[in-house]
Amino acid sequence: MIRDICRFNGEESDYTNFVIGDSYVHANNYTAQWWRKGDKERSETVFGNREKTVAYDGNIVRSIFKAASGESTGALETPNGAH
Repeated sequence: MIRDICRFNGEESDYTNFVIGDSYVHANNYTAQWWRKGDKERSETVFGNREKTVAYDGNIVRSIFKAASGESTGALETPNGAH
């Protein structure tokens, strides 16, 4: 449809400017899961080959970050310090 509109406007080759490629989608896409039961809460987010997990048990926020290189870092924070 986009190609047809560009053709109608006399600029058929411009339609490629409106098509999103796989590399853009992979770099700008993520999935997230979130759970909650009472005071406990957990979220897991995956950005391509990077991951972030945050868990809250009612007192402490625990975070783990996994970089594309495979290196992992973590943090322990109070609920106020985590936001």
